[in-house]
Amino acid sequence: QRFINKIILKRIIMRRLSYTIDLEHFRKIKKEIVPTLFTEHQFSLIEKKFSGKKFSLSEKNEFSRTISRKMKALNAVLGKEERDILLNLESKLHQEIIGQDKAVEAVAGALKRSRSGLSAGTRPMGSFLFLGPTGVGKTHTAKVLNELYYGADRVMTRFDMSEFSQSSAMDDFVKQLVVAIEENPFTLVLFDEIEKSTPEVLNLFLQILDEGHLTDSGGRQIHFNNTLIVCTSNAGSDILLQNKNISSEDLLQQLIKNRVFTPEFINRFDGTVLFTPLSLESSLAIAKLILEDFATEVKNNKKITITYDNGLIEALAKMAHSSTFGARSIRRVLQDTVVDYLADLIIKDNLQPGATVAIPVEIIN
Repeated sequence: QRFINKIILKRIIMRRLSYTIDLEHFRKIKKEIVPTLFTEHQFSLIEKKFSGKKFSLSEKNEFSRTISRKMKALNAVLGKEERDILLNLESKLHQEIIGQDKAVEAVAGALKRSRSGLSAGTRPMGSFLFLGPTGVGKTHTAKVLNELYYGADRVMTRFDMSEFSQSSAMDDFVKQLVVAIEENPFTLVLFDEIEKSTPEVLNLFLQILDEGHLTDSGGRQIHFNNTLIVCTSNAGSDILLQNKNISSEDLLQQLIKNRVFTPEFINRFDGTVLFTPLSLESSLAIAKLILEDFATEVKNNKKITITYDNGLIEALAKMAHSSTFGARSIRRVLQDTVVDYLADLIIKDNLQPGATVAIPVEIIN
């Protein structure tokens, strides 16, 4: 990932990673990407900087001039690549996320506003509060954003905030977060079910989202200015299921009134995005994709071809759509019907690679 490699190099040079990277790791990075940007002599000055050796006055001046020139060049390249991502962001999100057009537009718009100057300073690159019932695409949207910005091979950092619902968990949360960002400073950080965390933990986000850094009890400081922050919440889902046309502003007012979140917390985010319950049409589209993915997985892993008609897609979507668990329910119905049916055939009939199996719609009832 050229975009990520150059960001990492930039980060190293600016000494943002000086506390997480040793000289040996730096030398490995040198072999991959530094030769295209620095001469051996220039790199030796950088090595000296990281090894803690003293600079002579002439070396110090040369180091400063070299880094200044290279950073200007890197910033120009990084700026162009990020602009390309932002320009295509909405269309790519639409391709991956079904039934949440308004949410996609809100995410893309907020991120463009946040990144329009391409100089976010110490704040995160973008921060979002995703609201909505379970299974409507909040986590999936975060995964897609992470892949678009940081590359498909970069796993996002995820915290289950229900684990930090007690005041005693505050120190543990800070320690885990510091370690996670030290190990992976270029990532989307997902804080799942943020409403379940203790108020003390929620107050930490005022500093993270506003100032872009956090310091643990040992004095270690981490920076979030190369991260995307996404908090998800199911709070207010009952209100949303009763009134699917409610605006995000009205829902937020209800959450503030019920003391789920404070205005200060909500106002720190670049965007508050409402994910609405899936329509039957969206459920049909998602069921089609899930079945296609399953068929591909079986073909690749078992060398067995499965076939089905539109009736199976419709039956799967309709059975799942009566649930309040959104796309997760579609996967659950698939597991209990199609997957179980195929597993029985494989075991009972000893299906061999190369076999073709037609999945009957009658297995869904």
